[in-house]
Amino acid sequence: MENYLAIFREVRRRLETEGYSNHEISDNYEEIFKKLSPNELTFQQLMVEYLGEFNVKSMDYVDQHYWTNGIRVRRYKDALIVTDVIDDLQFVVGDEIIALSGDSINELAERYQKLLFNEPTERQDWHTILRKQNSAQVKRGDQFYDFELHVYDDTRGLEVIDHEQFPEVIVYSIDTLHKYLHSPAETLLIDLTAAYGVIPDNQVDWIAEQLNGREFIMLIDALTKGSAERLASRFEGQGRIVGRETYGQAVSLQKVALGNQFFIYSADKDKTVFPDVMVELRESSFLQDDIRQAGIDVLLNRLNNQQ
Repeated sequence: MENYLAIFREVRRRLETEGYSNHEISDNYEEIFKKLSPNELTFQQLMVEYLGEFNVKSMDYVDQHYWTNGIRVRRYKDALIVTDVIDDLQFVVGDEIIALSGDSINELAERYQKLLFNEPTERQDWHTILRKQNSAQVKRGDQFYDFELHVYDDTRGLEVIDHEQFPEVIVYSIDTLHKYLHSPAETLLIDLTAAYGVIPDNQVDWIAEQLNGREFIMLIDALTKGSAERLASRFEGQGRIVGRETYGQAVSLQKVALGNQFFIYSADKDKTVFPDVMVELRESSFLQDDIRQAGIDVLLNRLNNQQ
């Protein structure tokens, strides 16, 4: 408890140094940490809730690992649509999660509106909320299922799919793109739609320099976060970016180790990245990757124009 309280006080001090001071909120959370003896996961979740009170997207509190429920989701209307199955094979892509731990998605949206930054449904990141739940009610076609939720460490870093004219590089952890680009192909489709992680700005600069001499298209989405957004911002307005407006962390981020976890923040205002080719969100986007296909089309068009 003493260690977690000290970490909380250090985060509070840094927030106040950056001009984010709310004594009532901070005092309430300090009392919570004085009374509780949380484990690392619970502490991380409480810190995310605390930071959410300040309504600044570029602030986050993360573990050394990227914990998930083994799926990725996107809210559409009154449900969370499963867009990717990582570890939990109970789910299939296209499943509709209509309730979590007995509460409807609309009820949870109201309860956690601060964690969702009061964003419209298509821009909401539900993964932090999902990790708080123990069960999901799922609609699959005309059938309904109740699944117990589990927590997994997403160890995917980067995946490469070879196409005839170029490789498609799907980035999950942004630091793996830095490693990959030491020997890249001359033409690339770089998928940052699910990319996470924070790396130093000089590494972001290095990645941008490696890409400057190559033909590439970059895919982004509302859940593209952190240094992936920072990288995309380097090419904004150059006809290189396809997808949807990013999450809001395309600023210079500081990453401070506190215990076994990291406090992420910025002295700058939140910034999103707007694609040069905007792909509208449609219901079919969850099952047919419209952003990916649009990116492939743009890249092939660029290559054909060079011939």
